[in-house]
Amino acid sequence: MKRVILLFAAVLLASIGWSQTMVVTLNDGTTVKYDMGIVKSIEFTDEDSGSGQETSTSWLVGTWRKDNHTGNGQNKDRKEFTQFKSNGTYINVKDWEDGIYINYGIWTLTDSEIILTPKDSPIADFPLHYQIIEKGENILVLSFWETTINLVKVSDSEIEKYL
Repeated sequence: MKRVILLFAAVLLASIGWSQTMVVTLNDGTTVKYDMGIVKSIEFTDEDSGSGQETSTSWLVGTWRKDNHTGNGQNKDRKEFTQFKSNGTYINVKDWEDGIYINYGIWTLTDSEIILTPKDSPIADFPLHYQIIEKGENILVLSFWETTINLVKVSDSEIEKYL
């Protein structure tokens, strides 16, 4: 009940133009800030409803390796992994010839796209919209700014060796 009242108060204040930042602390201790002026809705769900049914986002949860991509003149030999966690956060690791880069952020999923919002990079808080072209049990094909990105689901240990 307390959550609902606080949520109602936050939405009410946002709707009357009170401009503040809402800070959400996730289970892993990560905090994410939202400008209340851009929040459209807030939804609470149980992580495990006990139904045994797959949730609409569970197919994405896990570690994906960039297999290859075409377009935009990027180096196709770089190693890159993205791990989508069930709490809505992600980790992206790039093992490039000039170093290893690790980024964190939050993800959301719609019927047609995956939206990544980095939290610790030069483009922090700028949502990146990846169009879903094809998805399967262990493959995912995305499009981003005229670039096709092929991802293959791999063991979590593939990314954990970098962390």
